[in-house]
Amino acid sequence: MKVHLARILLEAQTPFTISSGESDAESDILLLKDANGLPYIPGTSLTGYMRSLLTSEEANQLFGPESTSEDQEASRVFVSDAYLLDEEEKPMDGLRPQLSSFVKNLSMGTIRDRVRIDGETGTALDKGKFQMSVALQGSRFLCELETDYREADNFPIDIWEKFLNMFLTREHRLGASKSTGLGAFRVLEIQKKTYNLKEKSDFEQFLNRPISLTEPLADADKVTPDQTSIPSPFSLELKPKSTWIFGSTLNDPHAD
Repeated sequence: MKVHLARILLEAQTPFTISSGESDAESDILLLKDANGLPYIPGTSLTGYMRSLLTSEEANQLFGPESTSEDQEASRVFVSDAYLLDEEEKPMDGLRPQLSSFVKNLSMGTIRDRVRIDGETGTALDKGKFQMSVALQGSRFLCELETDYREADNFPIDIWEKFLNMFLTREHRLGASKSTGLGAFRVLEIQKKTYNLKEKSDFEQFLNRPISLTEPLADADKVTPDQTSIPSPFSLELKPKSTWIFGSTLNDPHAD
């Protein structure tokens, strides 16, 4: 009868945005922020993405079916929100009355100009320009996954290990505007800890396990991406079969 914990350290390789559904005078799409005014990644968004890494059957065994029937099985894995790390590599979970200048700079993010495109013509829509607030490249986040102790005897450990390995070795895309280059993440480290609830010492450790992500996960195994498992760069040669043109934003007196 075992319970498994995993803490996942993520780093944004590009700016990213997760919309709050609100706007202000500076931005038409505001970045989702927590109670401290800091960007974060909701556990629900992480869960949805994590499901996509597995087959439907595997995802259902870990996270439960996506149906809304009353008799559906609950998720066997609890996924926390991913919280921003400060300059000391500590996650900013819980209310913080004061923020360092480093964290304040990260909280501000930046504004990007975007243009809505007509799906039929592929051209910019009239009055289609808008502004989007994005979190900064290089921001780091920490989340925690914990398996349900009530399902310990029937937990699919093989799928769990497969999932963690896939999450560790792949590049990930989270948030909005992924197709335009935003939302690239990589995993820097995964801390893994297993509690055997049939052993007294492990059971006591489980009862006293850290509640806050700022508290270290004692005696956890730390794994980092294996460089040999990262796909090598490749080149793609394209040969046009007819004339072609890419639009430019530069003004040319000889062309419209």
